[in-house]
Amino acid sequence: MGSIRKGFFQNVADYIAGNEGYSARAYVDRGGRHAVGYGFNETPDRREAVKLLGLDPDQVWGHGGMDQSSARKMLNRELIRNEAALRRRFKFYGGLPEPVKIALHDHVYNMGVGVKFPKMEKALETGDWETAAKEMAAISPKNPAGVRERAARRAQLVRSYAASVGRQTALAAKQLNTRPPGAILDGKQPTTGKK
Repeated sequence: MGSIRKGFFQNVADYIAGNEGYSARAYVDRGGRHAVGYGFNETPDRREAVKLLGLDPDQVWGHGGMDQSSARKMLNRELIRNEAALRRRFKFYGGLPEPVKIALHDHVYNMGVGVKFPKMEKALETGDWETAAKEMAAISPKNPAGVRERAARRAQLVRSYAASVGRQTALAAKQLNTRPPGAILDGKQPTTGKK
């Protein structure tokens, strides 16, 4: 399964684990599929991964369940695979800031790597964080409240990053005694030099 790198991947794993929640016992998810651990649906690929952990897939998705340590190893495996898929799909992925990458990882973990969100993808590529956040949160109101709340948390992560960058830009400009175009610093509107 490979070990997961510390730092960034640990942050992603913690964020997703917090959003997914852990279930030792198999349960039926909102799509009517059996899931266990951190929302792992039973697939042929995951059955093979469970065998590599020394577990019996029939027991895992049956009545035996999955211990948290094994579930975390499975989560790490999923994140490594998702990271590779994100890098293949989005040439700009490597240049995204960490909070945006975390939100994107959560998005594809929750929605699926193959699901396309063209407006969000274009916004991510161009650094339009507000549009990216809006598109991450734009899921059907037919989804359960927990899914909508999770999407809103992802969007807030991106918005918080954008706000911190905006504050840093304004502070840097103030330190240089300059104003970014259209910025309002110290309550004063920028002047054009014309009277």
